[in-house]
Amino acid sequence: MTRYAIYARYSSDRQSDTSIEDQVRICRERAADGSITAVYTDHAISGGHMLNRPELLKMVDAAKAGQFDVVLTEALDRLSRDQEDIAALFKRLKFAGVKIVTLAEGEVNELHIGLKGTMNALHLKDLADKTRRGQRGRVEQGAIPGGITYGYRAVRTFDAKGEPIRGLREIDAEQAAVVQRIFEDYVSGKSARMIAAALNRDGIPSPRGGHWNASTINGSKGRQNGILNNALYAGKIVYNRQTFVKDPETGKRTARPNPESAWIVKEVPELRVIDESLWMAAEQVRKAFDRPVTPHKSRRPKHTLSGLVKCPECGGNFTVVGRGKMSCARNKESGTCTNGRAIRIEVMEDIVIDGLKTHLRDPDLMKIFAAEFHAEVRRLRAEKLAGLAGTEKRLATVQRQIDAMMKAILDGMYSPAMKEKMSELESEKAALQADLAGADDPGNIIDIQPNMTDLYTRKIESLHAALRDSTARQEAIGLFRSMVDRIVPYAPVSQRGQWHVEVEGSLANLLNFVAQNECREKVVAGAGFEPAAFRL
Repeated sequence: MTRYAIYARYSSDRQSDTSIEDQVRICRERAADGSITAVYTDHAISGGHMLNRPELLKMVDAAKAGQFDVVLTEALDRLSRDQEDIAALFKRLKFAGVKIVTLAEGEVNELHIGLKGTMNALHLKDLADKTRRGQRGRVEQGAIPGGITYGYRAVRTFDAKGEPIRGLREIDAEQAAVVQRIFEDYVSGKSARMIAAALNRDGIPSPRGGHWNASTINGSKGRQNGILNNALYAGKIVYNRQTFVKDPETGKRTARPNPESAWIVKEVPELRVIDESLWMAAEQVRKAFDRPVTPHKSRRPKHTLSGLVKCPECGGNFTVVGRGKMSCARNKESGTCTNGRAIRIEVMEDIVIDGLKTHLRDPDLMKIFAAEFHAEVRRLRAEKLAGLAGTEKRLATVQRQIDAMMKAILDGMYSPAMKEKMSELESEKAALQADLAGADDPGNIIDIQPNMTDLYTRKIESLHAALRDSTARQEAIGLFRSMVDRIVPYAPVSQRGQWHVEVEGSLANLLNFVAQNECREKVVAGAGFEPAAFRL
């Protein structure tokens, strides 16, 4: 008797759980000739990436364990609309001896994967275009294409057909008063940090319901977010400020700012919260504090320890306060931390830099380093071999897709979209072949340095000397920062004027630093490396 596993999914553009019930019901009818071992359902999740669907991943694990013989689903696009994902899923299930059967296509084979994968990918692109078109139309009608902005609430109303009209907003008087207060305080000379602290003292919840901080108020000028940059308060909807693209590795959306010339602006005077004179006054204050950032400065931290020092009480960052001192940013910006102690930057640097030199030369740590180095190089060789095998497998998959598409074209199933897809596949094939042709022999990775202890000692000495040398310091700072993850300063009450500093570093990056110029391949530690923590 055939053992079936049913998979059903509906995406966020089909907001109904009944869709899942319908899919499962018709699949059960189809599986009447066998037994159903499990039903896997993902609710309101897009088919654009497999990694964000827990039930599908659980189903793959069950298939590997031999718990069923056939995956039964309504259509191939229920499993995935992404070409790469559906090909990988088909390969994994086939290896596990599990067939894919859909009510729309029947038993799925390589030809379905090639053709339907292309069609589903085109459907995703078409859906994105239609979504943007709909949002643009909503903007032209004076409606908001996104979520609810602080200071407003949604208006629930329906059109003549009884369908909800989305994107309508009205001013929330209570929140609008807070926005008005922020602008007035900012124009009067108060900094965003002072404003945030005052709002927190008064118990006013932030837009997300928590504490206010300076970034909530200042936001980003480039992305036009934050209270002070939101043009909606001036009665303008600004659409297409950024484009969201999906990371193929994680499936998560990433925002990319669009040029201002691509923005679409719609006047909505009925939603104005800040009058023109106050808005322009705030704009002048912002311009006065805007500083042009040169590329080389944007890449270099101002201080050796910038961004590394953490507060022992709240875990937030330490920031520069006054001349040459650091203290908790949350204490300064929002008043949500009680730690007001400040430490001089040069004192902190002396403790950390000199303490690291002493600690890193500890014989026990040197033994750990040598053992981890050798283990890492062995892992590198194995990873290199696995990478070459993966490239060869992907090349074989691409070739099968090309062959399937060629067969479809010869059978008269040609479409303009297939020409574009064929070009993409041919380009990927050429790139994969070039990768294989140019790959180094894994045997070139040097295995063991006989004088590893001496090499380690010399490297640590040279780093310490460079950090104390003004001419070589800038490059050394980058190396130092790559090895230190976080620094936590403590000031014991019983030892007034004394500081204890806990440093947490990355053994992985220490390996990289010592191995530099000693190994033909970059040493990058895997998940098994634990950070080393110590007190100075």
